[in-house]
Amino acid sequence: MDWLTFSIVIALLLVSAFFAASETALTGASRASMLRLSKQGNRDAAVVTSLFAMRERLIGALLLGNNIANIGASALATGIFTSWFGEVGVLYATAVMTVMVVIFAEVLPKTIAINAPDRVALLVARPMKVMVYLLGPLLTIIEAIVRLLMKALGIKIGANQAILSPTERLRGAVDLLHHEGKVEKLDRDMFGGLLDLRELQVSDVMVHRTEMVMINADLPPEDLVREVLATEYTIHQDSAVARQARKHHRRAARQGSVARHSRRRR
Repeated sequence: MDWLTFSIVIALLLVSAFFAASETALTGASRASMLRLSKQGNRDAAVVTSLFAMRERLIGALLLGNNIANIGASALATGIFTSWFGEVGVLYATAVMTVMVVIFAEVLPKTIAINAPDRVALLVARPMKVMVYLLGPLLTIIEAIVRLLMKALGIKIGANQAILSPTERLRGAVDLLHHEGKVEKLDRDMFGGLLDLRELQVSDVMVHRTEMVMINADLPPEDLVREVLATEYTIHQDSAVARQARKHHRRAARQGSVARHSRRRR
């Protein structure tokens, strides 16, 4: 009979480990990734997204299931150790169950989940959906009590208390990915420029026609280059005008060298 009880204790610890891993994965999973996967047809991602929509009930199911498993395993283990060692068995059960719960039912599963939250969230999504529905009536009572306590403490229910705006959160996410080496600096700067487009005026990116410098395209190449070089604008080194300017300077240098050589011969 003790071995049967011991098997139940092990099973409850496994259940507790499942809830611990699910808690870490579902709270750490990327909402954006799940939404993207659900739009691509991933049904498990759609289930995760639906669980995100019922956060209060999800948290209640996770904590309720985890605590029931831990308390049940501890109570049964206490009965086993007291039957083996008498009253001192309570101390043995406390020590053994503390180690078992902390290592195998908390730290180990949560460490596994935190290293791959999206993948683990997809694995536990369907079982957690079932648990949320099975514990529904009890969770309704718990939610009512929690809401009353939050109201008594003056905490607004459902109020979004984000510190940064959505745009700044996007910018921070890209900066974090760049810091981790997953996004190139050029891509980060391009994305930042995209977020800044709303704040730009047309005059910031375009030159008014009254400030433009017009050059007659029918001018001879030498005069055309001279007019361009006389302006205050920078010429890109690989542009056609820059290449023509270099060609003009080389031709002028050659002509000057020939002229000097002819004068010397005379």
